[in-house]
Amino acid sequence: MSTKLRELVSALPEVYQTIYGHAEWDLDASRDCNKRLDIITQQYDALAKALGRPLRVLDLGCAQGFFSLSLARKGAIVHGIDFQPENIDVCQALAQEHPDFSVDFSVGRVEEVIKGLQPNQYDLAIGLSVFHHIVHLHGIEQVKQWLEQLANCTQAVILELALKEEPLYWGPSQPDDPRELIEQCSFYHQLASFDTHLSAIARPLFIVSNHRVMLEGFNKRFEYWDNRPYPDAGFAHKGSRRYYYGDNFICKLFHFTTTHGQLTHEESQRNRDELSNEGKFLSRPPKGFKAPKLLLQGLTAAEGWLVMERFPGELLSERIHQGKTIDPEVIFPALLKQLVALEKAGFYHDDVRSWNILVDDDKSTNTRLIDFGSISPEAKDCSWPDNLFLSFMILVNEVMNAKRIQAGLIRPAAISPFNLPAPYCNWLYAFWQKPVSEWSYQLLLQLFEQKDALPAAENALSGNEKWIGAQEQMLMLGQSRLMAVEEHAHSAHQRVEQLEQQLAERLDELAAQVSLLEGQSAASEAAFRAIDERLNTPLQVEVEAPVISESELKQQLEHMQARVQQLEHENHHLHLLVDALYSSRSWRMTKPYRYLGLQIKLLRQYGFIQRCKHLVKRILRVSFNFVKRHPGLKSKIINGLHKAGLYERISKVYRRVNPVEQPHVHVDEAAQAQIERQLIRPELLPPEVDSIFKKITKNK
Repeated sequence: MSTKLRELVSALPEVYQTIYGHAEWDLDASRDCNKRLDIITQQYDALAKALGRPLRVLDLGCAQGFFSLSLARKGAIVHGIDFQPENIDVCQALAQEHPDFSVDFSVGRVEEVIKGLQPNQYDLAIGLSVFHHIVHLHGIEQVKQWLEQLANCTQAVILELALKEEPLYWGPSQPDDPRELIEQCSFYHQLASFDTHLSAIARPLFIVSNHRVMLEGFNKRFEYWDNRPYPDAGFAHKGSRRYYYGDNFICKLFHFTTTHGQLTHEESQRNRDELSNEGKFLSRPPKGFKAPKLLLQGLTAAEGWLVMERFPGELLSERIHQGKTIDPEVIFPALLKQLVALEKAGFYHDDVRSWNILVDDDKSTNTRLIDFGSISPEAKDCSWPDNLFLSFMILVNEVMNAKRIQAGLIRPAAISPFNLPAPYCNWLYAFWQKPVSEWSYQLLLQLFEQKDALPAAENALSGNEKWIGAQEQMLMLGQSRLMAVEEHAHSAHQRVEQLEQQLAERLDELAAQVSLLEGQSAASEAAFRAIDERLNTPLQVEVEAPVISESELKQQLEHMQARVQQLEHENHHLHLLVDALYSSRSWRMTKPYRYLGLQIKLLRQYGFIQRCKHLVKRILRVSFNFVKRHPGLKSKIINGLHKAGLYERISKVYRRVNPVEQPHVHVDEAAQAQIERQLIRPELLPPEVDSIFKKITKNK
């Protein structure tokens, strides 16, 4: 070891990392880096294998360069940056000890490096326990943008993120959940968590990518991703699920919590159960059921994932929405054969919907039922109408009467066979007449194969069945009208928002004009006062000064007075316009929308948790003020709190809600000076005070 390296290490503000290749400093390092290195090396190897070459690595906040040099030893081309020159001096000295490594270091700031990145400049970026400092300096939203830029320009990013709960000065600046910094990126997965030397709180280690799915034993590029299982799912799973589609795979990554706590316990458990059911089913699919290959499955306390073979085709729901031709002679028998195979094995699919049916060129061999997490031994539909076979009848109505059924309805009221065309009406009517206890998918398939020979349902309908068909048509009409009303209400709401925005912009313009006119009026009044003072001041005309007659000054004064009056008139007119606007019916009618818009804006700005805290503080403040106004009640509550031993705790809450300002003490400087003189010269004290002072000093 060179003397120079020893001096450089001694000059470090902190030996934060293990010094690469020098075990003599291992005990001096703040953190042991080897456990994190093992996981980072695994990710490096997987990505290098997938790309078929050594990786170009960017180490952001490289400290003493342990990770940079360790990856360079594996053949990586590494560039490390750190804002402390002392760290970079050590890094460069260590790099000189290993001239065969392709590694270099430079002084720089993480923010500036990210801003200057070009796409595909690096394959892998590392940022270990560095971004909490950047969040403290620049804020959460800015760091989110930089991390997205970093993920765009690389294949993967490995991040160790600090937590808000850590008792350090930068803690309050951090997001409530560290995933908020990376949730805008396509893929993120927690690899592990590690203790630090700063507190007992472990920090999570994430891998992030906008291009690849990177799970244990699986590293492939995806074509696109979505947080919805199908386009019309909306916010069904509250952003807790992500679906990644590659050329030959589908990956489902389900989180069991969300960053803002929207997910209920039941929804979280549903995510767990569906992944578990799907994995079990794909591991051993029933005989006669064509299922995709299960490629990977995993589970942690925070998330679960499943990767399976991707079948070709498009969703039946998309074909219906796009108005493409659908052959029921191909779709229904292929679907029923799969349901029969499940039924024979004691399984049922509780979500047989058009968005869970995959169709490829209307070929029977390529019509497949998907969403295997919805398959279980329970013979019950996941929602209305509960009965599996009634639910299947709704599907038949959706396919056969796609033009009549209002788009956007999650479940139309069309259940019965009475409004279907022949021979499909005859098919389902024959099934309808069987006792419910005999209903099965096997029976549905047998009757479908015999549908052309079945008697016409129209000739056998009873009065009750005619009434059911008519009522169903009325329900469908009501649903369509309800959809139209909702669309109209949505359009009206959008129009109100537009008008509110226009009104706010107009008010801003009026306020700006009023401010401008008030400024002009103030300037005119100042000029008027100056002229008036000038008129009232005796004129002292020097020979060199130009002579202004009294008549000219009076003309200027009159002109300025006229201008002032004009501006005052315009100001008064604008105030009238503003008053009229505030007192108008439209302003009063839009008050709820303005208040709602303000609350939404505050919710987006501060987040759900902060708004809840604000609401709790307001409620507590009102409660405390009420108690203060009622002394008797206050005394009873205080006595009760003392008896319950809760007084100190409630007192702390009160002080947090109602912080007391320190009173300002006015100091009489003259009196202070007099006191100081008397302390120096006791003979200046009053006789009574002087006698007491002498007694005290004598006794002392």
